[in-house]
Amino acid sequence: VFFDLYGTLLVFDNFDKSDDNWVQTFYELGGKPNNISYEDVKIICKDILERDIEKDLSTGLTTYETKIKCGFAQKNIFPSDEEIKNIANATLEVWQKDIRPAEDTIFVLSELKKSKKIVLITNFDHSPHVKKLIVKTGLSKYFDEVIISDETECKKPSPDIFNVALEKTGLKKDDVVYIGDNIIDDIGGATSAGIKPILISRNSKSNFVNELHDINKTNSFQTINSLSDLLVLLK
Repeated sequence: VFFDLYGTLLVFDNFDKSDDNWVQTFYELGGKPNNISYEDVKIICKDILERDIEKDLSTGLTTYETKIKCGFAQKNIFPSDEEIKNIANATLEVWQKDIRPAEDTIFVLSELKKSKKIVLITNFDHSPHVKKLIVKTGLSKYFDEVIISDETECKKPSPDIFNVALEKTGLKKDDVVYIGDNIIDDIGGATSAGIKPILISRNSKSNFVNELHDINKTNSFQTINSLSDLLVLLK
């Protein structure tokens, strides 16, 4: 069983608040010391979220750290790699303060673990943060493999990241289901990889986008309202 992380196994108490705290912390640590206005910091943060960038492997920086470096460079500011790493770690620590496993996550993973391989596939630009977070939330022991886009240099909805998971586990795509909350990255990505997708619907923003109708028109997928539904579905 392949899982998405954010919005699927982990949920935010208040996503917008977490997002605001992330921007504020970025401003305090990177904006103020470099005379960058709060509004400009918001633009940098928006660019970090929306921009795809190929990290420079020679620097040892993660994708997120590379994006931070590029954001400063656009302002002709060039912090040391150590400063960039500190900003990356501090901003993500603040961002994830209000994130927690969904109520049934631990129970469902422990039940599935008795008979199935469990793999995490997540789009995230800072793999150290993901690894630290799944330990902190008690999820790490359930995963046979953890696939993070920052390390694979491919991301959902590309089928490539799903193929990495298949290769690492030795599983065939017909033997796998993938559960996620994002209609494009998760449902579209799994479908393109030939893996059966299951949408978990928690009325999140990523469930309901304009592309929902187009994807549903050409591909069938099951929808569940809670992770507990999987225990019946995957018997």
